[in-house]
Amino acid sequence: MQKQLNEMENEIKRLQEQISQLKRFAPDIHVFLSTNHMNKEIHDEVKSITKALFSVREYNIEIEIHQGITSLQKYVDYFARVKVDESTINCPFKDSKIDHAQIQVPTRQQVQTRRSVHNTKLKLRKKFEIEQKGLEIYITGCAILASGNLLFADNAEKNVLMEYNVDGRFIRDIPVSGRPWDLTVIDTHQIAVSYHALNYIEITDLKKIKVMKTVTLKNNCRGISYCNEKVYVMVKNEGIVVLDMEGTILKIIKCDMNTFNIATVDDRIYYTAPMSNTVHCYTTAGNRIWNFQDKSLTRPGGIATDSAKNVFVVGIRSNNLMILQDDGTVSKTLLTEADELNTTKSLYYNKETNSLLVCNKGDRTAFLYNVMFD
Repeated sequence: MQKQLNEMENEIKRLQEQISQLKRFAPDIHVFLSTNHMNKEIHDEVKSITKALFSVREYNIEIEIHQGITSLQKYVDYFARVKVDESTINCPFKDSKIDHAQIQVPTRQQVQTRRSVHNTKLKLRKKFEIEQKGLEIYITGCAILASGNLLFADNAEKNVLMEYNVDGRFIRDIPVSGRPWDLTVIDTHQIAVSYHALNYIEITDLKKIKVMKTVTLKNNCRGISYCNEKVYVMVKNEGIVVLDMEGTILKIIKCDMNTFNIATVDDRIYYTAPMSNTVHCYTTAGNRIWNFQDKSLTRPGGIATDSAKNVFVVGIRSNNLMILQDDGTVSKTLLTEADELNTTKSLYYNKETNSLLVCNKGDRTAFLYNVMFD
């Protein structure tokens, strides 16, 4: 408003100056005509100023303090205080000899808390279609890398692993030596891949795209899992073959022969037996802990476990995803056909990000879920 008034004032002064100049030097008739025109302009400017002044509003702002606050000040001399308590740390240790004092640190199993499966929920993060490389597609394995990217093993035709990002965008094909069956993540750059009909596994460096080690076994290599510097491979007619990172066979755990998928965590091994509709839980020493069967789970396939040792398992024929309590006594259905599960065979759980990757076997659909715990 102030700027507008200043502009009007300058315009009126300009017109007044012109009138003064005309009266000095111009003929009377010229002065008459010009001043008449200028007077009209001045009248219009004055009218605009008057209108502008009428639009100006005056505001009076007052702050009224609530009576409750006023009365509160009579009884409260502060609203909050920061309190710092100082104490010494009690760190127990066994002092058998001063030079060999050992601090007793709780193991992961000791501090681990149990988590009820009823508190587990899934939230869909992304659904996308995997690119079909040939006439068929047969997703038999998948994994979530440390980078967050997703890997898929297609056992149908091409000798590649397919890498996608979390938004479902294709990144690259990673060449491998044969048709891959299953895979597991070892560390930031290394994975282990099983080759069903070729009877061997490979440890591959994804950064260098280089096979670091090949281990040939006696029969078809199916499900594969990594845990605590060991690789566990489901080998047809052999059982669960346990290898160290040098490829040396440490032990063979006898199990149901019609098995394909395996998962490991800490001191436990889980595997599915689709023909008997059973989920098995063993110790890494080979001792059975529990078996699970339920009429709602038929042809169990892909299996994974969270950090609390609860188990995710898919039913290939029942088209559902269930979570089993760590003791095998309680279960909860998380996904069904209504969630577009269709002969779902493989899944992978990332314990660092609480992400679950679920893949349908034949229709190219992959689902990435965030796993939430109430």
